[in-house]
Amino acid sequence: MKFYLLYFLLILAFVFSSKVKLIEEETVTKTRQGKIKEDEFDIYIKSHNKNYGPEEYKARKQIYRENLERIKKHNEDSSQTWGAGENQFTDWSDGEFKAYLTKFPLPEFKNDPIDRSKLQPLTSLPDTYDLRNNITAVKNQGSCGACWAFSATAVAEGVFNLNDGILMDLSQQQVISCTTTCAGCDGGVTSYALDYIQVNGSCGDYLWGYEGQNGVCSGTSFDNCQANSFVKVKNQSTVFLYTDSDPVGLLQQILVSYGPVGIAIDADSLSYYEDGVATSMSCSNNPSNANHAPSLVGYGTDGTTPFWRVKNSWGTGWGENGFFRFERGINLCGIENYAYFATGSTNDGLTKFNDTVTGLKVSPSSNQFTLNWDSYPGAQKYFVKAIIDGELYLWETSKTSPTVDTASSYTNATCWVAPILDSQYGALSENITFNSAHSLVLSFLAFLLILLNVF
Repeated sequence: MKFYLLYFLLILAFVFSSKVKLIEEETVTKTRQGKIKEDEFDIYIKSHNKNYGPEEYKARKQIYRENLERIKKHNEDSSQTWGAGENQFTDWSDGEFKAYLTKFPLPEFKNDPIDRSKLQPLTSLPDTYDLRNNITAVKNQGSCGACWAFSATAVAEGVFNLNDGILMDLSQQQVISCTTTCAGCDGGVTSYALDYIQVNGSCGDYLWGYEGQNGVCSGTSFDNCQANSFVKVKNQSTVFLYTDSDPVGLLQQILVSYGPVGIAIDADSLSYYEDGVATSMSCSNNPSNANHAPSLVGYGTDGTTPFWRVKNSWGTGWGENGFFRFERGINLCGIENYAYFATGSTNDGLTKFNDTVTGLKVSPSSNQFTLNWDSYPGAQKYFVKAIIDGELYLWETSKTSPTVDTASSYTNATCWVAPILDSQYGALSENITFNSAHSLVLSFLAFLLILLNVF
């Protein structure tokens, strides 16, 4: 009897375990199917790091679906020369997007005369001009309506690069918080921001990073910027191109002569732009309807269509990796109405490193390396970069001889030092070999593998 009872219990246990396993398999299958069939709007909001409550979720989902239909309809229209697509604005209504765009007051009093004799002659302009290798990466202004500040720093970065050969990310937050003639995230004018940079200078973004809000013109970041505002623009100018007999040619001349140019456009229809050269768009070319300030960084021809290339401030996930192209010569959306630029820049002490830096020595040890250098006039702070075992490490230092503790043991490393943040600023590059090996880590991993095999 005991034998039969034991046998029955074993069968019952087997059936129960099989049932549990079947339920687990069904759960896994349903979960996998759920992931595969996950709602497209859920995928969208996850990809853009959005989070909504139940009511807003429902409303946003409806807007998203309506906008997808508009995108589909646009792309099915064979007469359209540009492609539409999803981006961070696809679950926004038209009214919300228009409210996001800042309104530009017309600074009519600031129309500066331009000395054409100092411009690149029209007859010698290149057929194609592209400054993308001479400008900093595309930024993202987020929900803050401070495109004017991004446009101004793009102009300053560009003219400084052309004059000094140094490509430096300047601080938008400094301009937003300290330009009293503008309204921060509630709007402003590129020329006013350039006025600020001309008088006060601009510091590197590494000293006062973008906060996406108005902020105050004081505090530690402000003090650091005040002490390290190396870059100033000079002779900043505003030209109303729409009053000129040849606005297209003049805009090309300014671009080739002085670098990136701040512009002002009606951007009401840019929320869906994904790629291509736009030859038509639902927007106004009236100067008074300008509501967005990007920066012009080049021109060329796509097939037979001449175009402008524009750097935007909505991140690299928007448009053509953060850029867009408009047909050149038709003043689409008012792109040929304004030109905000600077004819030069001054360098208040930022030192550019060449390929060889004298006085810099690297002394490796088992868990640290020490950097020593002679005094470089004007260079107040440095960033030390190191790639150690494939990982990037970054330290901020002053001119005093720093000791950088890696807090671990490494087998191989390459390091260099730069005055600000980007390796383009110059560098010393040296291989460093550390004596310590990763034997303990390797032994532990081997032990884990043994455990997995046993169990």
